Amino acid sequence: MSDKVENSAPYQPWGEETRGWRIGVTASVSVLLLIASGTAALLSVSSSSALLAMPDPPTKPDKVQSLPGLASPLLETHYAGFVTVNETAGNHLFYWFVESARVVQRGEAAADVPLLIWLNGGPGASSLTGLLAEGVGPYTLQADGMTLLPNPFSWHRMAHVLIWDQPVGAGFAYTERADGFVSSMPQMATQLLAGLRAFFALHPQYASSPLFVTGESFAGKYIPAFCAHIHRENAKRIHPPIHLVGAAIGNGVLKPWLQYAALPELALALGYATERSAT
Repeated sequence: MSDKVENSAPYQPWGEETRGWRIGVTASVSVLLLIASGTAALLSVSSSSALLAMPDPPTKPDKVQSLPGLASPLLETHYAGFVTVNETAGNHLFYWFVESARVVQRGEAAADVPLLIWLNGGPGASSLTGLLAEGVGPYTLQADGMTLLPNPFSWHRMAHVLIWDQPVGAGFAYTERADGFVSSMPQMATQLLAGLRAFFALHPQYASSPLFVTGESFAGKYIPAFCAHIHRENAKRIHPPIHLVGAAIGNGVLKPWLQYAALPELALALGYATERSAT
């Protein structure tokens, strides 16, 4: 399957049902993250500089040594950076990985610990929202938009956590061409799998981990497409297999017109609306 971009139309994630919808994207790699508290934090990076503080020289090119806004040293192993997923269009996805505490605290082999991919939806939302504001990662961004505090309920206690800003135009993921935005779920899945393989090339110790793909909202469309693509590619036996074990979708957007049409009936059944207000 090729991920060549056939037209210059922006990514239209809602498909034929909402032909008029578009995502506002920008080729400058800036993102305004609206945190759940309502506080906005503006973060900017480029392909040659990382959002996170990097060592000089680094143990690994993408290893994170410290985080702005965190008073204490990092206790976990973090990797973050960009991978190229379409050379022709110059498409680059952003990832942030946190190694599971089970490796250090329990002495387990990295390959034996599950790897959990987290995807926010939107469409067009940065997965940093889940990592930093929704409890997925080991630190939570506070209402001031600058301070990070430890999260005692982080998912990295049970699994490696790998978040992706994708497709290009979402979060820090970017394209170098105006016609580089994906226009279909197959293109999205192809580029995300290319990104995952590029991450495994950098960090092969996690490539054999049981993989779970998780997310919320519009990831209800991303996740089935991505998992189906992994199965098809594994069947070709061209590349080392991706050890996909499971998927989880929270509050997923699967067929929005059907789902949203049912909301008045649900509100009525739960007593949140009257017959008059529900019609």
